[in-house]
Amino acid sequence: MSAFTAWSDYHAWPICDDIIAAARLVLPTEVHAALSAAAVATTGQPLYPREAIEDAALAMETPDACAWLEEVYELPTGAGVKLLDVIKRVRGTLAAIDTRPYANLAPSSPRAPDWLRVFGRLDHIPLVSVAPVPAELPGRPAGQLVYLLDVAALTAEQRGRLVQYIGAAFHAPPTEVEAEITAHGLPLLANDVFAVQVLPLRLLL
Repeated sequence: MSAFTAWSDYHAWPICDDIIAAARLVLPTEVHAALSAAAVATTGQPLYPREAIEDAALAMETPDACAWLEEVYELPTGAGVKLLDVIKRVRGTLAAIDTRPYANLAPSSPRAPDWLRVFGRLDHIPLVSVAPVPAELPGRPAGQLVYLLDVAALTAEQRGRLVQYIGAAFHAPPTEVEAEITAHGLPLLANDVFAVQVLPLRLLL
């Protein structure tokens, strides 16, 4: 992506008086990289990482942050106030949204009825990661791919039903099951997972 493409694609984005300089701060990483490459070609200096600039600005007193943003991005006087407001709004939105991955379990799985009783649903099941990992499971081939259930994200009712279900399946006391899933989590067979979804990590306001 050329710097010209990055600029023209976002030229109409109404953030502040200097659209392009503001866009360098909060645009997606690939656009920021294109702009940084252009800066190296013209000035010999890359742009600072976007997140580092945001962190530095938020750590300053408001007048100092606004003046510094105007200097870093060569903004007209007064535009730093608008840009700082954008940073705060974006950061506030990111703090408010849930970015954890979730699984939709396959209704066709032979374990679907059990999971439905445990979780009360087959969708929006919290995971630790979007990527499956190989695991050694009793009675299954080595390297079985699994997703790890985010046990800490379960409701108290779901966790209680999960402990009862595992205890009954493996003839283990609830205290032992509770300790095991707290320490090691719970694997969900990748074959049982229909889809994994994650909410957007970054929103542009």
